[in-house]
Amino acid sequence: MKSLMAKHQGDKAWGFTLTELLIVVSIIGILSGISLSTLNNNRRDERLKAALRETSVWLDAVRSLAIRQDMACQIQINNSLKRIWIQPTQTSDPCQTSALADHLIQPQLRPGDTFLLCSKQLTATQDPTTTSITCDSSATSTTKTTFTPRGTITSTVLIKATLHNADQGRCIAVVAPLGLIRTGRITNGTCDLTTTF
Repeated sequence: MKSLMAKHQGDKAWGFTLTELLIVVSIIGILSGISLSTLNNNRRDERLKAALRETSVWLDAVRSLAIRQDMACQIQINNSLKRIWIQPTQTSDPCQTSALADHLIQPQLRPGDTFLLCSKQLTATQDPTTTSITCDSSATSTTKTTFTPRGTITSTVLIKATLHNADQGRCIAVVAPLGLIRTGRITNGTCDLTTTF
């Protein structure tokens, strides 16, 4: 019985045909292409997330400074310069002379990256989670708001930052009147504050 099985195994050629090998290589190529695309998107999102995390920390530091100095600190956001700074309200402003006077919002960019920043001052009736902000390369507006000596804020500000795709990105909402700084992800053009970094 053993010799009969060995004889049948010896007659068959074991291996893969050229067609089978080409199909497997093609499938592996397609799957690796999909995973590389996903990996690039994740890296882009992580770079944007890190830049906005730094910005939210800077905003919280300005809020703490206003409380410590017992003085209002006005911030100004310039979309085209991608900068936030403390706007002096008088000649010797303790907020302005602090080390926090200027902050550049800039993720680590790769060749071909397009970084857009836009901000909007919201009215008391506007909800930051339902308000849409359009970012384009011509966004040159400036947004202002003020942290009071109690740590509250005069008006809600929504900041949106994107790399490449305008419908996806990250956002920061500084919510009036309490001055809460909340971060989230841009989903369908609006800020989803239920997600966290």
